[in-house]
Amino acid sequence: MSSAEAQDASIEREGEPRRVEETVPPYVAHVPMKVVFYIMLAATFVTSAAQAMLSTALPAIMTEFSVDASMGNLLTTGYIYVLGILSVLTAFLIQRFDTRKLFLAAVGCFVIGSMLAWLAPSYYILLAARFLQAGGNGVLIPLVQTVAVSVYPKERHGFALGLVGMVIGFAPAVGPSIAGIIVQVASWRMIFVVLGGLATIAFAASFFTVRGAGAHYKVSLDVRSCLLFIPGLILLLVGVTLIEQRGLYDASCCAIICLAGFLLIAFCHRQLHLEEPVLKVQLFRGKHVILGVALCALAQIAMVTGSVQLPLYMQELHGISALEAGLVLLPGSVLMAFASPVVGSFYDRHGMRVSATVGLLALAAGTLSFALFDQATPEWVIGALYCVRMVGLAFLMMPMTAYALEKLSGPDVAHGTAIVNSLRQIVGSLGSSVLVASMAAATQALEPDAPTAAAGVSLAGLHASFAMQVVLTLFTLACVLLIVTPLKRKA
Repeated sequence: MSSAEAQDASIEREGEPRRVEETVPPYVAHVPMKVVFYIMLAATFVTSAAQAMLSTALPAIMTEFSVDASMGNLLTTGYIYVLGILSVLTAFLIQRFDTRKLFLAAVGCFVIGSMLAWLAPSYYILLAARFLQAGGNGVLIPLVQTVAVSVYPKERHGFALGLVGMVIGFAPAVGPSIAGIIVQVASWRMIFVVLGGLATIAFAASFFTVRGAGAHYKVSLDVRSCLLFIPGLILLLVGVTLIEQRGLYDASCCAIICLAGFLLIAFCHRQLHLEEPVLKVQLFRGKHVILGVALCALAQIAMVTGSVQLPLYMQELHGISALEAGLVLLPGSVLMAFASPVVGSFYDRHGMRVSATVGLLALAAGTLSFALFDQATPEWVIGALYCVRMVGLAFLMMPMTAYALEKLSGPDVAHGTAIVNSLRQIVGSLGSSVLVASMAAATQALEPDAPTAAAGVSLAGLHASFAMQVVLTLFTLACVLLIVTPLKRKA
């Protein structure tokens, strides 16, 4: 018996999942795995760009389908939330299915969603199409991260995940600007034609090049766990959305959130007692996973909140168009994209403590400056300070993902990426909703007579929301400095 067979037999004797090697079809080109990784990155860029592209098209969509702002915004927040729900399942999917087939299925799902959205005759069909798009993107992001850490050695994980961060950070940020141009020259439906066309090209290229990055395992899906966490997450989203509309002290909102909390706690408890959990929550016993996830979630909150509040500030208080607001923020998004691989290499050299400190200080400085803006602040100043903030986020996004996965190996890597991505998306969505709601509440309490108070926007509300973010960032920095030890260099 060979050593590999002996190892497989040992695994089966211990009752662990059976390892299955991936097969490559004869028509797939034998290109280097790094080339395969870059092709997967290109497809993920297209799907990630769809995340926020409808933000500049919402007025036209709301008018065509006669829906209010809360329903219209669900096209974006619902997309993000489905990303989080699907990210929980990706630990099972990545372990159970062939990487190639899973990747092609995810891109194909996105293509179908884009076609359905292009032809959507009603709002609810458009919303269902967005959920299909999110389903494909929700699988691709953890999958490409898992491939990244399998292709590059551990000492280069920061750089590899920095490349992924360049894609999943830059694409949603640049999406609204591209969508604004498309809407201005054509219509909102053309957005989905462009997305679907690019995704189809990516699917064709992937069909003849993408192959598996390793083996998969014969694991089973626990349906009871799914019946706990999926309704739990959906009820949590509904509860937070209702709080935005009805206020914090509404009894029905509190009841829905309590029920959601009960279902999610029951889900976590069940995972601790399963031999093959849907999500290995035991990983939270490690310091690396807890801190890495917390910092990634903070970065996501800051990115989503900034991308929502700053355009509102510029449009409502400066009187510029949505396209012009997107162009003001575009340099910061581009800078974050190109900084991601650089800060990934910085993390590889200096470790988590230094990287997190630099990122949190830059984020705090940029956010504090937003808390001091007024109606006379020039647009170029807003853009420059947004660049500072986005560089701070680049230091937190993928480097902290690498830190969370640093001690993991084998099937645990898939669980780790699922944990990071699901909580990053879910906490980012909920946190940004809370901060936007706090801006509206502060507006009503501090500046109710402001001309833009009806829209929930005012200088006082913006200042209060960004001040809360500064406090949260500085608190996180204190935790990092107290808990994380400096990187020890080998002689």
